[in-house]
Amino acid sequence: MPVGIAQVGLVCFGTLADSTSRHGQAHAFTVTPVLNLVLSLPATVFVPSLREAAAARTAAPGA
Repeated sequence: MPVGIAQVGLVCFGTLADSTSRHGQAHAFTVTPVLNLVLSLPATVFVPSLREAAAARTAAPGA
């Protein structure tokens, strides 16, 4: 998780670059949440299946 946070910060400040204008800041702070949303959507697909697999492993006898 810390790596993901660092990467999102890197994208935010990389998009911001040396821009001191309001437009540049607005663009950076728009790109970052969109990136968070795009990256978190696949996680919502995989997390339930990972939980089911973990539950199946703990419920299996002798595992």
